Formats: sequence, C-alpha cells, structure tokens
Amino acid sequence: MASRRLPANPYDSQPVDAWLAQLRGNAGLEERYRAFVALSELLEPAKFLDVVCQTLADPAGDLRAAAATWIAVSLRRRRLILDAVATDAVTAALTPLLNDRDPDVQLAAARGLGYLAPQLPALVSTLISLIERGDLQPTSQTLLAELCGQVPNVGNQGTAQLRRWLSAEQADVREASAAALVRLGTTAIGAIPELVIALEDEEPLVRESAAIALGQVGPLPVDAVEALREAAADEDEIVAQAAQRSLAAVLG
Repeated sequence: MASRRLPANPYDSQPVDAWLAQLRGNAGLEERYRAFVALSELLEPAKFLDVVCQTLADPAGDLRAAAATWIAVSLRRRRLILDAVATDAVTAALTPLLNDRDPDVQLAAARGLGYLAPQLPALVSTLISLIERGDLQPTSQTLLAELCGQVPNVGNQGTAQLRRWLSAEQADVREASAAALVRLGTTAIGAIPELVIALEDEEPLVRESAAIALGQVGPLPVDAVEALREAAADEDEIVAQAAQRSLAAVLG
C-alpha cells in the first residue's frame, strides 16, 4: 500500500481567506491562535505584517503578545525589513502596548521597540517597571536582560538587575546578563565584582562574556586583573582567548 504523502505545509488545508475569517471571527482562542500561526506560515512577512498590526489590538492578550513577538523575532532574524514609513507605523502600533494590562504583552512590545525605537522614553519606563517586578519567570528575565543590552538608557536600574541575574540559577539568564553587560561597555563598570565571579561560572558562554566585559569597563582593580590572568588559562580555548584579549586591552 502506498504511503500517504503529507502536505509540505500543514496549513495548506485551508485558503488564506478562511484562516483570516477564523482569526477575526468568534472562534475560541485556541482556534484563533492556530489561524494566526497558519497565516504566519502562508503569507510573506511583508504581507503578514498588516494582519499582525491588526492583531496588536485584539481583545485576547495571548494574541496581542503573539503579534508583538512575531515583530520582534522577525526583525531580529531580518525576515522583516521596514522602510522609514513602515517603521513609524509599526512603532506607533506597538507603543500603546507598553501600557497593556498584561505584562507579557508589555514585554513582547518592548522587544519589538528595542529594535525599532530603543531611545523611546516610554520604552525605558516600561523596562524599568518590568525589571522591578518580583514575579518574573526565567524566560522573561532572559528577554529583559537582552533588552537591557539594547536599551542603554535603562541605566542604573538595568545594570543593577543584570548584576543580580549574573548569579541566577538558570544558565540562560546568566548568559543573557553577561552578554548584555558586554554591550553596555563602560556603563557596566559597577558590575566588576560580579563579572569577576562570573569568570568561574560553569557555563563557558558566561565566562567568555564576563572576560570580554571586563576588558571594556575601564581600569580594573588588582583582583580583577588577577582573575583575568587565571581565565587566560581557561580549559575552554574561546574563554581563554577572550581573557587574553581583555588582559592586553587592560594592561596596554
């Protein structure tokens, strides 16, 4: 018996118009979310963007968050290239969500605006508010750490939280925090004690970023220089090379 061929795209079972009707209709959240995903697979990013911008105003928080997240991920992966007019339009559509009642929607909107308008004052205020929440899940902490590296104007609040997250239990949070401190350059000078400790992290990516960040923050105290010397002999070659480059920069 011949095997049944599966469709190349499982969402080809319905035309685009049917999926649009399902997304915009009175179906349950699960069915509407499936329609959103289907359309993201069937339409080119530039065409799907109109659907996304409409979904940013959807009554369901899950769909608002999904739409904002799609924008952020598409920008990061360069699947979505916007001209000046489109950038202004998408920025205007995302900005009200910074005050959304759902913190997941706020964070998703902030991710997109981190690429589109990192200097936006409302973005900075929202990030500070989210950072100060005490109920953040590790995934949200990771995303916020990344945003702190993208939005330097978050300032002391962002740096202080990154310092705390360098000792987080989850490796992803520590890695994102260390990488953000690299991007902050001299702004991360207050994190020298935590970066020195991070040179001994069990994760090579954390050690590497800590070594790079220490080479960028400016003059180092003696203990930090000695820690870099030890890291220059790290068992991981990439970490060792990062520490060696930072030592060369620090010692001139």
